[in-house]
Amino acid sequence: MKLRPGLIIALSISLIFLSSIIACAQEGNIVLGPEEPKVQDGPEVQWLWGEVLNVDPTYSQIRVRFLDFLNDTERELLLTVDNDTTYENISVLEEIKRKDNLSIDYIVTGSGLYLAKYIGLEQAKKVDNWEYIQDQELPSAIPETAAEVGE
Repeated sequence: MKLRPGLIIALSISLIFLSSIIACAQEGNIVLGPEEPKVQDGPEVQWLWGEVLNVDPTYSQIRVRFLDFLNDTERELLLTVDNDTTYENISVLEEIKRKDNLSIDYIVTGSGLYLAKYIGLEQAKKVDNWEYIQDQELPSAIPETAAEVGE
């Protein structure tokens, strides 16, 4: 007789579990296989942040020095700008100067051309009350006493 209540409880739990799986399957929440691969429309957009070495408005090109994070080396890249390139904090290529810092989204075309899709000029923020900031005492990064450490 002790076997019967245990069997009834086990059957009840399994029925509840199976009914929740069936309910989720009807709503489409269960994925039975791997997701469909996303189809990309054209070349992959890449990003870099770097310093301008040279701007050539005649050929609509910018040479930029940036850190290649994969190889941990500095690299230079010659990017071409076209009419579809969008800008931030500037309106035309001629406003970019040597030593400016740029954030650039670009693609590599089938012919191996690095084509800039987005160029953003990084601007330093102006601090209005610089004297106030200079007069403030900054907290020490290293605790001076054992009490500050929490011992």
